[in-house]
Amino acid sequence: MSETSNLYKYSAAAQGFALWASWAFYINSKVSLSAGITAGLVQGVFSFCSTLIVIALITKLYNHFNHLLLKLVLPTCLMVLMLSCVLISAHTLANTPEIFKTVAPSLFIATLFCAFTTYKLNK
Repeated sequence: MSETSNLYKYSAAAQGFALWASWAFYINSKVSLSAGITAGLVQGVFSFCSTLIVIALITKLYNHFNHLLLKLVLPTCLMVLMLSCVLISAHTLANTPEIFKTVAPSLFIATLFCAFTTYKLNK
C-alpha cells in the first residue's frame, strides 16, 4: 500500500496556507481591508485543511483502483472537482468580492499538486 510521509503532508499544508492566504488577502484587500482579511483566512484555513484531506483521499483512491490509468487520472480529477465546489461555496458564504481571481490560481496549482501526489504514490 502506498503512503505519503507526515513531513510531506504538513509542510505542503503549511506552505499552502501561507501562499494562498497571502494571495487571497492581496487580491481582495483592493476592495477593502476587511474583505482581504476575511478572504485570506477563508483561503488559508481551507488550503491547510484541504491539503491534508486531499493527500489522504488521493492515497485511498489511488489504492482503491486496480488499473494504472484509473489510479493516475481519477484521484486528481475527483479531488479538483470536490475542491472547486467546496472552495467556491466557502468564498460565496464569506462574501469574498473577487472569487474567481481568488480561487483560479489555487485550483490550478491544486491540480498540479494532486497530479504530483498521485505520481509520487506511483513511484
